[in-house]
Amino acid sequence: MVKVKDIIAEVEKIAPPELAEEWDNSGLQLGNPDRVVKKLLVAVDVTRCSATAWAVADKFDMIVSHHPLIFHGVKNIVKGDVLSDKIIDLIKGNVAVYSAHTTYDSAVGGVNDILASKLGLCNTKPLGNMGRIGELPNDMTAKRFCKSVSEALSGDYTCLYGDKNKRVRRIAVCGGAGSFLINDALAEKADLFVTGDLKHHEIIDAVDAEMALIDAGHYATEAPAMEDLAERLRELFPDVRVEFVPTYLIHETVTM
Repeated sequence: MVKVKDIIAEVEKIAPPELAEEWDNSGLQLGNPDRVVKKLLVAVDVTRCSATAWAVADKFDMIVSHHPLIFHGVKNIVKGDVLSDKIIDLIKGNVAVYSAHTTYDSAVGGVNDILASKLGLCNTKPLGNMGRIGELPNDMTAKRFCKSVSEALSGDYTCLYGDKNKRVRRIAVCGGAGSFLINDALAEKADLFVTGDLKHHEIIDAVDAEMALIDAGHYATEAPAMEDLAERLRELFPDVRVEFVPTYLIHETVTM
């Protein structure tokens, strides 16, 4: 019988715990390591409306997420609080939760290697402590590359900043919120940097330094790696039902 601790052991071969940043909370968030796992849910986030609700309703035994369920210190668990309600629902449903966050971001074959591959980069190497930098097989305009990023990530939120006609080939990437690597990307002479959660002044500084930016969204840049992880776990545990659940936030663009 496959147990929670067996799933954890394999996930930690893929995303070693020693790769965790000091501020992170990767690891077992909730549950019994000896619980038998017959159904496993994989998600980017432990949302209440999708991941938690599905796991409890369909009697999943475990969730493996990218973002930790518990990120900061929890002083109490009281019904009516968003995090508390999720924790209460998961405990009632007897659902264990394990999160592989910065461990999977930095891992070889993890979030950023998968993102780079998804965008067609070759000759990739580490950028800073998490990102990757590589090259496209051929140069193209930033506008054309932005379109290919949107198509590759199935993103409905992809914004290009900088000269849309600039020829780009050397590309830096960091899934999630990677603006902390902008200076590293500049130092590596990147033509363009793909990440998510970019802020106004970060964009200005990068564009003034003549590096284009694509904000492809936090979720869209990390979801491919979690889908890949779900597939790896299916292969490792053929007797366990493994499902990937999308947890992105639905939004609509309104034209006035």
